[in-house]
Amino acid sequence: MLKKQERLGILNYVCSTVREPAKALRSIEQNGIVDKNTTPKIGDLVLCCVADNSVGYGAIEVEGCVNVPLQNGDVFIGVIGSRKSGTSVFGEVPQYQLEKGNALQLLSIGGIVGKCICPGNTQTNGKPTELTIKGFIKGDNDNIANMADYKPSLVVFDSQVQQAETIFVFGTSAEVGKTTLVKSIIRNLKNLYPNKKICGIKIVGTGRLADITGYLYAGADLCLDYTDAGIPSTYDIPPDRFDDIFIELYDYAKATSDVIILEVGGDLLEGNADRVIRFSQSIPNSKSFLMCNDAMGAAMGAQIFKDFNAKSPIFATWKQNTEAFRERMMCEFVINTSNNSDIIRGLEVQT
Repeated sequence: MLKKQERLGILNYVCSTVREPAKALRSIEQNGIVDKNTTPKIGDLVLCCVADNSVGYGAIEVEGCVNVPLQNGDVFIGVIGSRKSGTSVFGEVPQYQLEKGNALQLLSIGGIVGKCICPGNTQTNGKPTELTIKGFIKGDNDNIANMADYKPSLVVFDSQVQQAETIFVFGTSAEVGKTTLVKSIIRNLKNLYPNKKICGIKIVGTGRLADITGYLYAGADLCLDYTDAGIPSTYDIPPDRFDDIFIELYDYAKATSDVIILEVGGDLLEGNADRVIRFSQSIPNSKSFLMCNDAMGAAMGAQIFKDFNAKSPIFATWKQNTEAFRERMMCEFVINTSNNSDIIRGLEVQT
C-alpha cells in the first residue's frame, strides 16, 4: 500500500538520503530548528525551500524510491554533502557559516545539498535547482543533527563473520553500466544458485535509493550502501574514515551472505575508489569487473590496477564490439553485458 508522504507543518518532504525519516522528524518535534550552522559538516541535516524549480532536477527522491516533482516554495529535509560527478553536478560542502536565508543548490536527486561548482550538462536550463535555507535541525547536546545520528546498527559478532565470495564492479566513468551489470550478476547467480544469499553494496558514489532498490528487485537478499554508515556520498571522505566504513559494511554483509557484490560508483579517480582497489587485494579469491566505454579507457583502468599491484580486472562493455575490444586489449575475452552467457563465463573465470 502506498500513502502520500505526510506533511509536518511547513515541511513537505524528507529526502531519501535520510534513511530514517521518522527519527529526523522526531528531532524537529523534540529539539526544534536553529538558524545557524557555524561549521557545516558532511551529513548535517538542513531544511531547504525550493527557490527556483525551472532549473536543475526539478524533483527529489523520497522514501519508497519515488521521485517527487518540486514546486517553488516546497520545503524538504536535505543533507549537506559533496558530489563530484564526471557526468552531472560537481559541488561541495560550503567552508563557511551557513544561516537562514542563505542560498544552496541541490547536488543530487537523492537530496544532497551544497555549493555547486559546476552544474554539468544534465541540469535543466544548465543550472542546478536553487534552494534557500529555512533552518537546521537541532540534534542532541545542542549539535546540528547529522544523518550519522540516525544510521542503523550494523554490529556483528566475530562468530558470525564467514568467508563470502566477493565480486567488485568498477567502471571507467559514470553512466557506463555498472549498476546494470551488478543487477545482471545478481539475477544470473540467483538463477544458478537459488539458495545462495546475495548481498549488493553500493560502496562508492552519491547516495540515492534507486541503485540499491534495483539490486533488491534483481533478487538480492540484502542491500547496503554508505548511507547505512552515516554519510551521503564517499566524496571528500578521509581515507581512514572510508576504510572504517568499508569494513563495517563488508563485515555486516559477510555475517549473512554467501556472495557479496560491491559496486564502485563513478570512475577510478575519486570518491575513494582507490581504497576499494586496495581492499580487493586483501580479500581471498575475489574478482573484479571493469565496465568500460572503450579500449582507451580500459587501458588506463588496467594501468591503475597495475599501479596498485592489483590483479587485472575482467573487462566488460555494452557499447563496444567485444572482439575489437579484446584484440586491442590483448586479453582472453571481453564480456558483453547484454549477453547472459558472457556474464556467466565471467563469473566462472578464475582470477
